[in-house]
Amino acid sequence: MPASRASLRMALVAFALIATGITGCADMTGIQSQGSLRDVTSLSLSAVTVPVPVIAE
Repeated sequence: MPASRASLRMALVAFALIATGITGCADMTGIQSQGSLRDVTSLSLSAVTVPVPVIAE
């Protein structure tokens, strides 16, 4: 492996480790989920039953 390719690979590994470390230190204490689970009737959808094909052995 040429020296330039090895140094590029080491630079990419170093960048990945630094990026992971920075995102790992983020303060997530004030963040709350805005998502909520919905069922079919609350979304005004009709329930559709889809038959599952049976594969014969």
